[in-house]
Amino acid sequence: MPKNLVYANENLKFEELYSIGKYKILYISDFKRQRKRFAYLLNDSNLVVDTMRVEGNDDFLLRSDSTFSVKSLGDYFEITIRNGQFEADLATNIAYPFSQTYLDVFHLVGDYFIGDKYHEEGDCHSYHYLKADELKGLQGQSNGKKIYGINDRTKLVVISEEDYQKASGESYSKLPVKPLFGKEKSCIRRMSSPYYGWSESSRVGNTFTFYERTAGKIFMIDVTGVPKLLAELELPLEEPKNEGWKYLYDHRYKKHYVIKRIETANEEEKSSKKRKRQKTSSKNYSYELYELINQSNQLRLKPLYKLPFDPVMIDNNLIYEIVQESKKGSAIYFHPLDPDYEYQKSTLIYSEN
Repeated sequence: MPKNLVYANENLKFEELYSIGKYKILYISDFKRQRKRFAYLLNDSNLVVDTMRVEGNDDFLLRSDSTFSVKSLGDYFEITIRNGQFEADLATNIAYPFSQTYLDVFHLVGDYFIGDKYHEEGDCHSYHYLKADELKGLQGQSNGKKIYGINDRTKLVVISEEDYQKASGESYSKLPVKPLFGKEKSCIRRMSSPYYGWSESSRVGNTFTFYERTAGKIFMIDVTGVPKLLAELELPLEEPKNEGWKYLYDHRYKKHYVIKRIETANEEEKSSKKRKRQKTSSKNYSYELYELINQSNQLRLKPLYKLPFDPVMIDNNLIYEIVQESKKGSAIYFHPLDPDYEYQKSTLIYSEN
């Protein structure tokens, strides 16, 4: 086996990878596989020990070596890994009218919900916060779906203005939803769809960092008390139509990284008996890795390496790559940032022979 092979499976095609404590999470997020989207939990021997059904293209926020939160399509979950299993401590259903009117919540950070509002004019998002105890939710009932580790011990909450008014006679109309920063900082369109990075984020002590995909910016937020903007960086673009960025964080080394993806197109002519000759485009990409340095709340980029692959995770000073082959599943490989890294010898723990 290759000395940098972490895990391979001929039957699974996965797109995302997360490291949490001694575990890794493999995640399938393909919109085309509505009924076959799962997260797989790997133990420290890189063996699958649990499977969790998921429903959306989710945003993960790692909180500790055993806990994380997930913002799904209209839902928010807080999940703990216990005895090698996914268990949802909290499952919150957020009604669509609430998200559109007040706040599309994507994470609870400290005592505050942080989320965004979509603006059709400008096709962009502004970012806001709401103190959690200002928002009254209703105790929910399970919809019967075994998703995101929900079990009989999961606290179920519904956030719906209509249901809350029926139950209490009160309204959400005076909720103190406040801006994290001025709309003009994020409501600009610098990046082109389809995006490379989406809503990657990290929580490190009292700092919440996230990537804004349309503006192509990194924002750092102080969440010691009332959230406030600490620092921001507009990522450089030379050719916006051919370039994209995403954000990754190494929790063990406590380092921030951004990756620049550069697209090059190869045009090929194909003939057809029934159609005229036409051009089709196949895309190739190259990647550049930068460390994001924060000095006294001034952000700057430190160039590191040009890469021939797409980094999906950086953990313990190792860059991880997912390789997919048609009808042959997926494989994970790591690449050390340290040029003097010493590879460990593989140990066979099971064989049918």
